[in-house]
Amino acid sequence: MALKEVLWSRNFIIACVANFLTACSFNLLMPTIPLYLSQELGIEHSDVGVILSSYALALLVVRPFSGYFVDSHPRKLVYLVGLGCFVAMFVGHFFAATVGIFVVLRFVHGLFWGLTSVSANTLAIDIIPASRRA
Repeated sequence: MALKEVLWSRNFIIACVANFLTACSFNLLMPTIPLYLSQELGIEHSDVGVILSSYALALLVVRPFSGYFVDSHPRKLVYLVGLGCFVAMFVGHFFAATVGIFVVLRFVHGLFWGLTSVSANTLAIDIIPASRRA
């Protein structure tokens, strides 16, 4: 029986933790934004829907191009820049006060989430040893 390469390497653990924290930040923000927009800022429910859908629209727009971008540039650099910009977009929520600003902010946030998620998956393929892929 041949020995398999180690799966739980330092790079794999770091990638898992980074991916977990990124996904948590995305999933924790989604249910709280509608409450904040409607209760704290008094934005109409229809406008809240527009703000939330701008995020999904950005994901649909950027994902087909993210794969090409990740393949044509250094993957780790694309991931780190995308992750850094994704995290930086959270700060923008403190300064957004109008529907228009929120739509633009959420759209740009969605662009970076799409780029980060695609590049994270591509990096995972690079980190996982070929003998351990299923």
